[in-house]
Amino acid sequence: MNKWEILGYSAVFYAVVFIITKQLFNFIFRGFAPFTVSRPWVLAQLSEEVESYNLRPGSVVYSIGTGRSGFLHAIEKKHPTFECVGIERDVLPFILSYLQAVVQRTKIKVRRVDLRRIDVSKADVVYIKLDLSELRGLDKKLKFECKPGAKILSNGFVIPGLNYKKIIELDSRKGRFSFLAKDRELFKASSKKSKKQNKVYVYEI
Repeated sequence: MNKWEILGYSAVFYAVVFIITKQLFNFIFRGFAPFTVSRPWVLAQLSEEVESYNLRPGSVVYSIGTGRSGFLHAIEKKHPTFECVGIERDVLPFILSYLQAVVQRTKIKVRRVDLRRIDVSKADVVYIKLDLSELRGLDKKLKFECKPGAKILSNGFVIPGLNYKKIIELDSRKGRFSFLAKDRELFKASSKKSKKQNKVYVYEI
């Protein structure tokens, strides 16, 4: 093995270590996905909400900040003809969601792209699970791209610039590992912290 091969393997090794360390840091101190899995009873509530829209076969459903795509799996289970697309920026959640879709042989498409580069013009439903800081400015994109009548569901935060039509109060039961999802104050100043609510805000374009 020459020195270039050694350098190449070393670079890959340290890149993997960096990614895993970053995800563990987020998991321990900030409660990020993919380790905070959506609770079954919450998925049931959201699935019932989408059911009430009476969407036609072949409708398009997006999940932005999809994590392990629990929302899309719940939707596809009831509506196998729907086109379900998951968008996840972080590496580890994306890999887990992609592999889960492959192993379970679902038709869910999982993509790792920048939020601002997503084309949601064909979406009938857009489910969003992002921090408040990532939602700022998203209203202009949704208003410009989404077709009339498209439903937007934002989990935990109001989307600045949009007026919601409905609030879904999520079941407050706690999952087995919910203590791991709590925001930690150690590395986040309380003045900058955005408090996630146990609600989903529903919008119609």
